Amino acid sequence: MRVAPGALGAAVNTVFWGVDSEYPPGTSNNAGSSGPVTSAVTRMLDLGAPHYLIQSTLAGVVAQRLVRTLCPHCKVEAAQDETAWRVLTHGWDLPVPERVFAPKGCLECRNTGFLGRTGIYEMMLISARLREMISPQLDLGGFSAVALAEGMQPLRISAAAQVARGITTVAEVLNVLPASE
Repeated sequence: MRVAPGALGAAVNTVFWGVDSEYPPGTSNNAGSSGPVTSAVTRMLDLGAPHYLIQSTLAGVVAQRLVRTLCPHCKVEAAQDETAWRVLTHGWDLPVPERVFAPKGCLECRNTGFLGRTGIYEMMLISARLREMISPQLDLGGFSAVALAEGMQPLRISAAAQVARGITTVAEVLNVLPASE
């Protein structure tokens, strides 16, 4: 596949690279491997973007998913299933929240228990160390490990924070995010 130089430059100069809603084949979303943000760099390389162009222009990558928000008018306090929490936070040692909420349903939310949507995000800023790692033979596992070590939080951890704040539920998040491997 050949990409027009102008189109490629515009795509790489964009700070936020659009990331598909699913993880690419061969990748995962748990703590020990790559997610949508880190794999975006390999996608750019696969599209024919020269590594030196990615190194010099990419500032960061953001992935987002939308999850339904619990209705503030009728949400009810509930016990968090520890197994479901562990599925969500697979690979991370996060305590089960003491207080979570579940949908109930009312006239305001049309008896769905949810009203509106909110985003969960994964963001990676390209540091000097990550910039040096971008090459035609990018080691995605190593790249992901460095990004995590530098503070990148996966989508699942962002989602877990939303659950702990009472904004959404584990079940809703697991409907939106692919399963961990």
